[in-house]
Amino acid sequence: MRAMSEENVELIHQGHDSFNRRDFGAFLALHDPAVEFVPYEVSVQGGDPYRGHDGVRSWWKESLEVLPDLHVEPYEVRDVGDRVFASGRLRGRGAASGAPFERALWQVFECRDGKIVWWQAFENKAEALRRRRAIGVVSGLSAGDPHHQRRQRQPYGKGTVFLAARALRGTRFAWKAGIERERPLRAASS
Repeated sequence: MRAMSEENVELIHQGHDSFNRRDFGAFLALHDPAVEFVPYEVSVQGGDPYRGHDGVRSWWKESLEVLPDLHVEPYEVRDVGDRVFASGRLRGRGAASGAPFERALWQVFECRDGKIVWWQAFENKAEALRRRRAIGVVSGLSAGDPHHQRRQRQPYGKGTVFLAARALRGTRFAWKAGIERERPLRAASS
């Protein structure tokens, strides 16, 4: 069982690495043909998940059209039972405007037979805990985790997907407009 857990953690590391290298073939090969996933921008808008390899292709193309230098900086990838939890940061610049983009990364993955079969990105650790599919997955992570505390203190960057999605709700990629704006969006008071 432990070997499988380590393999799943390595699978997620390979996914982040192949994304950062823009090696789509390697990235796609890590996903099951029937994969289902909900990226952050879809999650905050309540959109439908992407499905299958065609969904992976669409998400890859749509994401990199908007943020061609999008880069994943994983802080932690951890096996938590039958799933894998990843946290880190995403950074990039809008393709048209050059507006900087930065936000926390919170992901939960399910792997089977050496492939990613499901994943979802969340706004924060608390949101991951609220989601039915992730219940219990990240509960073993301590709020005293130094990465967690550091991320909680950092404000979202200008033009983030989070702010744009909240401001522009609508289609799956309404957030593109927020990233591509010349003026950064302002956070609403919570």
